[in-house]
Amino acid sequence: MRFLIDVDGPVANLMDGFATFFWNVTSERLDPFRSSTHRISQSPELADLHARFDLDALLTEFLSIRDVYQRFVPLTHGAWESIHDLLELGHEVGFVTATLKTAPSSYASKLLWLRDIFPDVPMLAVAADQKHWVTGDYAIDDRYDTCLRWRLEGVTPLLFRLPWNEAPPNEPSYDWKEIMKAVSDGV
Repeated sequence: MRFLIDVDGPVANLMDGFATFFWNVTSERLDPFRSSTHRISQSPELADLHARFDLDALLTEFLSIRDVYQRFVPLTHGAWESIHDLLELGHEVGFVTATLKTAPSSYASKLLWLRDIFPDVPMLAVAADQKHWVTGDYAIDDRYDTCLRWRLEGVTPLLFRLPWNEAPPNEPSYDWKEIMKAVSDGV
């Protein structure tokens, strides 16, 4: 089986890293898990912070740090163990990540970060709306719209559960433990 895995969200806990950066810059707490949209500045739950700080500008500043992943971004809980388990079971695993138009320099940091943690897993960088051009058996992503596009291409999507999925309430979503169970059950 071939697994296509999004990086930001399912593997890299980018938003926890941003919260740390935000604290360092503003001395204010930001709980990104209150956000209900992919674009943090458009989340009604964070409107109070966005009224005082330009969240988009701060996120761009954060992502423009030369070694942002190495300095700020932790692994998402369960990612390391699950990806290594998939590899040990003989599955093909590849990262399919979106390039960030507002901070293209973050790509190099992400690539080096991934290479240090998962040296044998290839990474493809594509525009977010073109991830479905890459084919496999399963795709793990935190964006509902990306999962829909993969489904239309015959790839089984597993929506990684984060509050900004923008998915309908009845849409199944998974954490890493649940993904591994679903895969062993043959989803």
